[in-house]
Amino acid sequence: MKLNKFVSMLAIMAVASAAQANDNDANISQQGNGNAASAVQVGNHNYAGVKQVGTANGVDADQNGTSNSLWVTQTGVDNQAVVGQIGAGNQANAVQTGNANDLCIQQVGHGNVSAVAQTGNNNANFTEQNGQYNNGYVSQNGVGNNADVVQRGDRNQASITQSGNANQAAAKQYGSDNRTTATQHGTNNYAYLTQQGHNNGIHSAQTGHQNYAVVTQIGSGNNAELAQNGNANNANIQQNGHSENAVVSQTGNNNVASVFQSN
Repeated sequence: MKLNKFVSMLAIMAVASAAQANDNDANISQQGNGNAASAVQVGNHNYAGVKQVGTANGVDADQNGTSNSLWVTQTGVDNQAVVGQIGAGNQANAVQTGNANDLCIQQVGHGNVSAVAQTGNNNANFTEQNGQYNNGYVSQNGVGNNADVVQRGDRNQASITQSGNANQAAAKQYGSDNRTTATQHGTNNYAYLTQQGHNNGIHSAQTGHQNYAVVTQIGSGNNAELAQNGNANNANIQQNGHSENAVVSQTGNNNVASVFQSN
């Protein structure tokens, strides 16, 4: 539903302002059968590039504003990508290799950068950035991995790297100058990382199977680090206040750690 509303909004703006477009550039190349690509650009100095090789791949790209750029490359069968950008100086780069991968990038504001690379089958990504100078990076390699990045504010940075099968990671940041890094290698690992405030940092690294990490930070200057190596480890950190610090490291199987700090 959110995606449909966003695409509809872009379409309305395109109809209203199509006559005002200047110096926009679109480059689309397709090889194979049943590929479909659409690029709508409204404004000035926008660039859209799409390259598809394979069968039944689809791209929907919409840009409204000034000096926005996007590039989507898909190789394989039945990959789908939707990219929408509103504002100025936003950049989106998406590469999908394999079958039945799916991604959606939405950026509103100025100077936001998003890069997504997915290799394998049935991987999915959703990235939303709203504000100024936010950076979101996602790399997934394997089968059935899922990564979500949501950033609202200014100068936030989020990075998710996953290799293996059926891993899930979400990085959600609301505020300014927050940083999240999530790395997962293995199978059925889960990380849900949320920050609200300013200058908060999270670093989560999980290797193995069925590890579970949840971090929620509200305030300013909080820092949380997680490192789990093994199987079925569980760590939960909640920090509320300012300049709280928590570090958890677990090696082995079936370890459990929970940290709660409030100020």
